[in-house]
Amino acid sequence: MARSVDSGVVAFGGVVLGLLAVFWATPALQDVGALVPAVRAFAGLFLILFAPGALLARLVGIRPDRFGVFALFAITLSFGVLTLLNLFVSFVLAPLGVAEPLSFLPLAGVLSAVLAALLAAIHVTGTSMSIPPIRLRGSPAVVLGLVALPGLAAAAVIGVDQFGTNLGMFALLGGVIAVTLLAATRLVPGSLAPLAVFSVSLSVLLHRNLLTDHVVGADIQASYFLSDLLLDTHYWAPDMGGSMMSLSVVTSVPASITMLTGLDLATTYKVVYVFLFSLVPVGLFYVNSRVFDDRIALFGSLFFVFYHGSFYFTPGKQLMSELVVVAMLLLVVYEGVDTVGLKAALGIFAATLISAHYGMTYAIGLSLLAAVAGLGIVRRLGGDFDHDLSIWQPVVLLGAATAFYAYSAPDLVDRLGALPFGIVDQLVTLAITGAVPGSGASYVSGETGLLDSLRLYLYLLLTGLIGLGLARDVLGRLDRIRTGADPGYVEYAALAVPLFAFLGSSYFVIANLWADRVYQLVLTILAPYAAVGVATVFGGAGAVLDRASAALGRTSRAASDGGVRRRLGGAHWTLLAVVLAAVLALNSGLAFALVGTADASGFNAETNDLTFNGPEREAADWLVDNATAIERYDRLGADDGAATLPIYTEPRSYQLFRAVALPGYTNVEIRYLKSQWRPTVFPAEVEEGYVFVRQRSVDPDARSADLPPSMLSGSTVGNLSGPRNVVYASESARIMDSNTTAVP
Repeated sequence: MARSVDSGVVAFGGVVLGLLAVFWATPALQDVGALVPAVRAFAGLFLILFAPGALLARLVGIRPDRFGVFALFAITLSFGVLTLLNLFVSFVLAPLGVAEPLSFLPLAGVLSAVLAALLAAIHVTGTSMSIPPIRLRGSPAVVLGLVALPGLAAAAVIGVDQFGTNLGMFALLGGVIAVTLLAATRLVPGSLAPLAVFSVSLSVLLHRNLLTDHVVGADIQASYFLSDLLLDTHYWAPDMGGSMMSLSVVTSVPASITMLTGLDLATTYKVVYVFLFSLVPVGLFYVNSRVFDDRIALFGSLFFVFYHGSFYFTPGKQLMSELVVVAMLLLVVYEGVDTVGLKAALGIFAATLISAHYGMTYAIGLSLLAAVAGLGIVRRLGGDFDHDLSIWQPVVLLGAATAFYAYSAPDLVDRLGALPFGIVDQLVTLAITGAVPGSGASYVSGETGLLDSLRLYLYLLLTGLIGLGLARDVLGRLDRIRTGADPGYVEYAALAVPLFAFLGSSYFVIANLWADRVYQLVLTILAPYAAVGVATVFGGAGAVLDRASAALGRTSRAASDGGVRRRLGGAHWTLLAVVLAAVLALNSGLAFALVGTADASGFNAETNDLTFNGPEREAADWLVDNATAIERYDRLGADDGAATLPIYTEPRSYQLFRAVALPGYTNVEIRYLKSQWRPTVFPAEVEEGYVFVRQRSVDPDARSADLPPSMLSGSTVGNLSGPRNVVYASESARIMDSNTTAVP
């Protein structure tokens, strides 16, 4: 008798095959109408970022009962499959004679073959293809409000860009703050918490990233350049140079998504990657709702989102690596890694992590190593408990990462090997000057304004709460081990301890990551402990008051209902919501806009931040294209020995040039006019070359000594500019030939 075919397999397989037909047909019809590119993008994104992972998740035995958890697994596994597909076509097809392995036909062909193989495996093994339903239990008004937030973010950006008004930004961030405050009440129940976290995260990210049609940030500029390079060459190889090239997740994968979907490269980064990173706090909620509870998980996720490093820039190597880390945590917490299939899923995540960010890879690998050692010590001291960590997990991760980086980015391995010596130098600097540039101490000493100081104090408060919450959690689990009770997710606490130590060390010295990035990195694990810390403080205060009331012989209605601790039950969440709302208001620029001039582009278009507009990029492109006689990608051709041409600019504009003339790929060398270590501009010392000045980096009325390194005074620009040396001028930028600089 023939075996019946699962109806879910038939339905999902039909959708995949139908969209594959559309996917192959639409590239030839791109010019037929405006609807065709949209259809191609939808079909491509579904086939790239959902279908492979959904099929693979069922094959390896991942069967969560919540749609959000399943979607996270499906999307992250798909992202991992796409990463491995890029490496496959580069390492296998290129040696077989495929001249452009990262072009449409090879990529689309391999993707189609992978989907066909997964569908066949699903059918042969008789695996069910059911997908959990979406359940939104809560007030319809709250659901509609949450769903509308991302649209409000887009409308707010349109108001800034098209009409020069920031009223929409006030409305958007006011709405996000309202959701945060409502999170302390039952109006946002646990069933709506994942939607609330996703909506808030996506909205906050979009309100920054949609301000320009280019990527926003520093390192992401270099990723953009390399991805654009891969789009031009359709080829990836380690000898193309630079450690960033080894990180396929932020170089070749965006290029592949752009190639397969027809989207613009900037759109891939600013919309697709923003959407993917917006899933990270959702994953954190699901993980921490299991490890702790829904309320702690919700506030931990909001803390993660509102930290400035989480939303202020276009998601790059560190942020995208956190999607993979959260998926690994989700796999361990929800499914375990007991079967061969689940171990294979963990292996895909590990390979994706290695291809995303070396900093996160080594931070997690070394922390896992420390966690295994710590749990081993607890066991030897008499603790009898089980855990799922093995020494082989960090050893394999670190070994595979080091082997891959040694092959694809040997300069990175050299830098990593030099880190111990660099830390020794930093300790000497610390002893002499009291602060290492980039360390937490240097950030603390650099805060001067009232609102900047308030933001610092809030971070110090939250950091203290993290430490308190972690201590409570660790001591509680140790006590349960001592009494023979189940310690719960002891692996989570064991991993959190070395990460907290890493955070503490960043206050004094840095290991290739500045302190603000370390803070954002460790929040992937440590964020919920701030909420645990708040509960600890209020729980302890309530217990003291209860005991004092009992000692005095007093009784009250509150005491009869469960004591002071119950009366404080909602107050501590309200207080934490207010603190987190204040953090968002300060980090987004909202608070600064309310009291004066904001330092964020969403509230002040003249702000000199890392949001670069079209005319500014056009000026940088013009300079690179017209000031050099060699091709843009000279490194890929024969080296003609051309001399390096210096372009001088301030530190913010320096980042813009990483997307236009990344060092090592052109004969242009970008140099600082001034920096925090050299705060004064000396026009006579500017060598032959060009000076690039963005209008937003000029304060015409200020004294040079009063300005930060990213700003230039009007008098400084006047000293650099003469009647004959301006070779390009617009409302956004001015370019001078420094060979004829007018020096007074």
